[in-house]
Amino acid sequence: MISFGSTDCTTADFTATNLAAGVTGVFKITGNTLVFITGTPPVPIETWRQSFFGPTATNTGNAANLADPDNDGRTNLYEYALGTNPTLPNPTTHPVGGHGGNFMTLQFPRNPAATDVTLTILTSTDLQPVNWTTLATWTDATGWINAPGTTLTETAGVVNFTDSGDLTNIGIQRRFLQLRVTTP
Repeated sequence: MISFGSTDCTTADFTATNLAAGVTGVFKITGNTLVFITGTPPVPIETWRQSFFGPTATNTGNAANLADPDNDGRTNLYEYALGTNPTLPNPTTHPVGGHGGNFMTLQFPRNPAATDVTLTILTSTDLQPVNWTTLATWTDATGWINAPGTTLTETAGVVNFTDSGDLTNIGIQRRFLQLRVTTP
């Protein structure tokens, strides 16, 4: 560990030399302390998981991606993507559906640190698993890509999506929106 007094430093200002063969790592600055972390740095979801379930937490038990330890109906993966606390029920941070004029809308928070997930907004008229159509997708590499006719904005971590299906169209009797979170 190295302490330093300058606040103008970044991790790019430091190099590690004379390391044993095969040793790799990254520098991390916290406050005025520089730490060299050997090995592969944890992926963002592992850092998040350890912040809520302890420094040795892995993708098992209550800390598993598909677990719901607070019993609020949202998996840890979903809570991670939305930036909510997986150990406390969060009844007010569910995605909110509505309508703007004749079009369905969906609003939800997105965790900007969750760079290792894919978010997908889908639509269906009958809720059958095979009948969902993708309307928008987010990955860290591409950002949001949405279907023609839909609108999507993200401001200060809040996503606002408007569907292209006109609810006054006589052919649309029912329409559903879904937010799906997956890992690549």
